Amino acid sequence: MNLNAGETWNFTHPTPWTPAGNGPFEVTLWCTNINGGSDLVPGNDELMLDMVINAPIPNIIDDYLSGTPVIVNVAGVDEDL
Repeated sequence: MNLNAGETWNFTHPTPWTPAGNGPFEVTLWCTNINGGSDLVPGNDELMLDMVINAPIPNIIDDYLSGTPVIVNVAGVDEDL
């Protein structure tokens, strides 16, 4: 791979990241040995991302689709509806 100054490179890491649980995480990515040599400005070789992993939200759609619907009258003709 050969990158010129200002160029970008898209990649996919072969190992997917699976967080250990819920909570805050800091993910850091860095590059080394660019174009087979040392970097003249190593201070800009890192990219850091702070993220929060929340608890999963249960899928409750099936609960609405698989039961007998319950109809509740909340008002009638005498309530001006």
